[in-house]
Amino acid sequence: MFAWPILLAGLIFLIYQFGAKGDNSAGAKIYKSHCANCHGDSGEGLRSLYPPLAGADYLKDHEADLACIIRNGVDVDLIINGKTYNQPMPGNQLLSDQEIAILIDHIRNSWGNDYGNVPFSKVKNALDLCAPTSKSGK
Repeated sequence: MFAWPILLAGLIFLIYQFGAKGDNSAGAKIYKSHCANCHGDSGEGLRSLYPPLAGADYLKDHEADLACIIRNGVDVDLIINGKTYNQPMPGNQLLSDQEIAILIDHIRNSWGNDYGNVPFSKVKNALDLCAPTSKSGK
């Protein structure tokens, strides 16, 4: 008679643990560690300071620029979904080329984005060619 509440609690626990929708992929972990503070846990951005990544046309239209922006940051105006963002973004020199590729794929395929993966060779080539991007030209 007392067993059914315990069984029900156990079942709820198992459903919660194994049925949770959280993304524990490598890309999600890199995003959470390096990007979510500004761009939000769900890629929603922060008002007019930090652009959204969820539904961002920039991710589709500027595939070749993403690796350089992640590595070197950006200090120029970016137009995303018709809105101008000019808050500087610091680069992340500590991420490996492979981590940047994994991160790009995660961002381009999360929060309703369906822009596909970028081959590692394209990311590597972009990183080899890119220079820091800033308003001052440095």
